[in-house]
Amino acid sequence: MQSLQILFPKRTCYSILIICFLLSACQLIGDREVEDDNIPIARVYNQYLYLSDLSGLINDGMAPRDSIDLVNNYINSWVNKKVIHHKAQQFLPDDRVDIEKQVKDYEESLFVHTYERELIRQKLDTLITEQQINRYYNEFQNNFHLNSDMLKASYLMIDSLAPKQEPLEEWLRNRQEHKEELLDYCYQYSQYFSIEAQWMVWQDFRQKFPIGQEFPPPKGFYKNHKGKDRFYVLIEETTSRGKLQPIDLVKEDIIKILVNKRKIEFVKEIHRKAYIEARDRSSFEIFEIASDKN
Repeated sequence: MQSLQILFPKRTCYSILIICFLLSACQLIGDREVEDDNIPIARVYNQYLYLSDLSGLINDGMAPRDSIDLVNNYINSWVNKKVIHHKAQQFLPDDRVDIEKQVKDYEESLFVHTYERELIRQKLDTLITEQQINRYYNEFQNNFHLNSDMLKASYLMIDSLAPKQEPLEEWLRNRQEHKEELLDYCYQYSQYFSIEAQWMVWQDFRQKFPIGQEFPPPKGFYKNHKGKDRFYVLIEETTSRGKLQPIDLVKEDIIKILVNKRKIEFVKEIHRKAYIEARDRSSFEIFEIASDKN
């Protein structure tokens, strides 16, 4: 007898029969109902694929041809996986690879990780205050020195022929008062803009907005051409390489660091409480190993 067996002829009519089974909860035999869960549809060595394993694979809205192809592909894929799995088990000796132990260890780790992640989602306070950010920033200033010259600027770039450019300088200089007008204009005509001032590396900035080679450039407003484009820039701050990074530049990084530290402590507390609870309920024992006394 062959070890590999598909328990039905590969005919379209049989695939249609399987689909009919899947679209009904059970079949009628005589005057009673018989559940279809244990009907085998394929076998590889001593492993079976049952009709219930295909539950949810298709739905009423699928075209018949698509349903047939999906069922056949699923069955053939299952057979191929089981065949190569059996071959791998024969090829790899037990003393070389302990697959079952690795799978068990991974299963336990996955359960624990999912449990920790869900508790973090439900119960961890991720709100970081300005006071906490400032405290961390001041305590670890050595970690926040700049590697490049930087500037903080708001900007927009438009086609030189874009309409209604006259108020742009006033709007950018007073962007908090004209934020709505600026945003509306930029969404229509600008391919590159930031109304809120952003920190940028000087080398990257001057390639995008050629306002000169020397650093630091004077603070203030700039308007110039770059090819067929025109740009408007308002420089607010500059800071040099080697200096302390401005806190608003590293604020988001500090928040991530503090939240991550909080997660680590939270997980440690989860483990500690679980251990204490199990110990107090006598849910585990550690046995002493008797030693031979000569």
